[in-house]
Amino acid sequence: MSKSLGFILLAGLLCTACSKPQPTTPVFEFHNVALDRYFRTANAEEAAALRANPASGERDTGKTFLAYPRTGYPEKARPVCRFYGSPSPGPNSHFYTADPGECDKLKQLQQTTPATEKRWNFEEIAFAIQVPAGESCPSDAPVPVYRLYNKGFEKGKDSNHRFTTDAALYQAMIGQGWAGENIVMCAPKG
Repeated sequence: MSKSLGFILLAGLLCTACSKPQPTTPVFEFHNVALDRYFRTANAEEAAALRANPASGERDTGKTFLAYPRTGYPEKARPVCRFYGSPSPGPNSHFYTADPGECDKLKQLQQTTPATEKRWNFEEIAFAIQVPAGESCPSDAPVPVYRLYNKGFEKGKDSNHRFTTDAALYQAMIGQGWAGENIVMCAPKG
């Protein structure tokens, strides 16, 4: 084999390894109609358990987006912190953030707020995802993920956030009184 042919084959192998897509995982959405609460999970076993237990009140909406697993994600991605409200008095809801400052602030508040008061409690790194640069997503994670807030704290009910990739749904929910919090994550394309 000539040196030039060997170099071309080696370069082709290196290029193939470099362009190999990163593994992704679906992030499932559930809605509890009785509580009017939305919930996301990237844990397939957790999603299957919710689907298998109709008594939980959690219904799979069929709306998913892709993210990266919580380990072995691309360098540009950030881990997503998953929080849950205090068991009592709540909020009976989950919150997700890819913003390290927001994650750290909520963890600090957890340390200084008694468990008997409403607070967010850190549960885990749920998945990893890219974040927008300004108001747009990068070309390797072009799907914008919008965050909405139900203004629960102002209305005296449990706070809840909904994450969606559907811009029309995002606008419709703002029209229903939810606060739009813009693009907070950028998902890879399926």
